[in-house]
Amino acid sequence: MSSNVFKIDPELTKAIKKFRTRRSKTHTALLIRIDEEKLVIEEDELIEDVNLDEFYNELPDIDPRYILLSYNRVHEDGRLSNPLIFICYIPEGIPTQTTMLYSSAKNLVQSESLINGKALELRDPTDFDEEWLLSQI
Repeated sequence: MSSNVFKIDPELTKAIKKFRTRRSKTHTALLIRIDEEKLVIEEDELIEDVNLDEFYNELPDIDPRYILLSYNRVHEDGRLSNPLIFICYIPEGIPTQTTMLYSSAKNLVQSESLINGKALELRDPTDFDEEWLLSQI
């Protein structure tokens, strides 16, 4: 399935632009989903003030999501940075068709998000915590 099969909801494009330009002193996540009937990629939820060690509770158990994470990182030398991180969350045990759907749209969503670099893969939501995140970036 090619990425040109999917449509990006114009409201998602606006939400991504707003998300990318926001300034926050806390971790923030934008969750993105695919409407599997219409093949439309759309915003699911904006989560502010994310606690990274409890974030897995916010993720659906059986529904994949793309996650744009604004991560407020304090480096060892005291510098602050706000990298934007793209995570493809596809939980184990979901139908193969859904897995293929999210896998095939991943590059399109990452490109639309203007996030360069490695896309992180998450299969088990309980793996997600700050230690996991730091080991991936």
